[in-house]
Amino acid sequence: MNKKWVALLASTAVLTLAACSNDTIATTNKGNITKDELYQALKQSAGSKVLYSLIVEKIAVASVTDKEAIDKEVNEFIALRKASAGGEEAFLKSLKQYGYETEIAFRNAVYANRALIKAIESRTNITDEDVKAAYETWEPSIKASHILVADEALANDIIQQIKNGGDWNALAAQHSTDTSNKENGGSLGTFKRTAMVAEFAAALAEMKTGDISQTPVKTQFGYHIIKVEDKPEKGTLEAEKETIKKELITAKASNSTYQQTIVQEMLKEANVIITDESLKEAMATLLPSNSSTESSQQNSTTTVQPSSSSETTTTQSSSN
Repeated sequence: MNKKWVALLASTAVLTLAACSNDTIATTNKGNITKDELYQALKQSAGSKVLYSLIVEKIAVASVTDKEAIDKEVNEFIALRKASAGGEEAFLKSLKQYGYETEIAFRNAVYANRALIKAIESRTNITDEDVKAAYETWEPSIKASHILVADEALANDIIQQIKNGGDWNALAAQHSTDTSNKENGGSLGTFKRTAMVAEFAAALAEMKTGDISQTPVKTQFGYHIIKVEDKPEKGTLEAEKETIKKELITAKASNSTYQQTIVQEMLKEANVIITDESLKEAMATLLPSNSSTESSQQNSTTTVQPSSSSETTTTQSSSN
C-alpha cells in the first residue's frame, strides 16, 4: 500500500476517536478533560484535513461494486504484513506505531484505501493507441530469486556449490545478506526487469527460465547469484494487449497528480455540504472555489461541488 495513503489514513483515525461527548477521558486535580474538549482541540488543529479525508473515504467506499474482491485483497495484504512482521504479536505492535489500536481499525483503513484505488482505476481510460505505443518497449514480468553476499570469493564459492548439487534454499538461508527474503529462498517475487538496478537488469536480459548466474553480478548492494524461475517470452500485441492495458491503468492511477484529478471528479458528483460553521472557511480552501465559494456567500451552509487531493481515511468498516 502506498505510504502516503497509510500516513493519511492514520491521521484521520485520531479525530474519529473524539466523538462529541462530555464523557471524561482524563482527570487531574486541576480539572478534567472530556471527549468534547479533545474533539474541539483536534478539530481546530486538523479538522478540515480530516473531514476532507473522511468525505473522500465515504465516496470511495460507496463506489465499491465488488466488495468480495476487495475483501480478498485486504485479507491477502494483511496476511503478508503479518508474515513480514514475524507473527501476530509483532504485527499488532507495528500497527500501534502507525496509530492503529486494533487490527480491525487497520483493516478498515486498508479497505478504504483499496476502495479509492479501485474507484480511480475504474475511471481511467487507456486507448488501443496507448497499448500499441507501450508494446514497443514492454517486457513481461519476471519471477526470480537471488543470494546476496558482500564478498566476491564467497559468491563464486556458492555458485560452485550449486553446480555440485548444493541446495539453493539452504545456501540462501545460510549466506544471503538480504534479510527480507533469505529465509524463503531469496525470492524477489514477480517484477519488471527494468525495475532493478542497471547491473542486475542487464544480467537478467541475458538469462532465461531456469538459469542460475555462472558468475557473480556486482551491484551497489554487493554480489548477487541470480536464479530465474520464470521469464516468459513476449507475445504478440494481441496476446499481450489486456496485460499491458492493466499495467498502464495501474501506473496511471498511481500518479498523485492524476489521482487528484479523479478525486475532484468524484467530489463534483457527490454534492458535499459542510454544515459545521467552524469548518466552512477552512474547507473552502481545500475544496474547489468554483461552487463552494458562491454557495457559502448565498447560504448558511457551504455546498461543495468538488475537491482535490489523494487523501483518504477510515471510519467505514469493511464489513458494512
